[in-house]
Amino acid sequence: MPEDVTKTLKFFTGEIPPIKSNCQDKRRMLLNEMNEEDQNKIVNCFKYFKLIIMLGHMKQQKSYAKESLMKWM
Repeated sequence: MPEDVTKTLKFFTGEIPPIKSNCQDKRRMLLNEMNEEDQNKIVNCFKYFKLIIMLGHMKQQKSYAKESLMKWM
């Protein structure tokens, strides 16, 4: 995953405190509170890594693998 996307996701998860003072949650930034460029980077990254994310999810949910695959397609 690109470093800039990783850093932006750390703002979302709260690993890095928000850089804005008017966030709904003082511990983290929500996606809609980030600038449009960062939002697009996150969305595009998840689109690009969709298959890898899906396979990781299926490993966790082996009993629902077929149903999960159909939902993602």
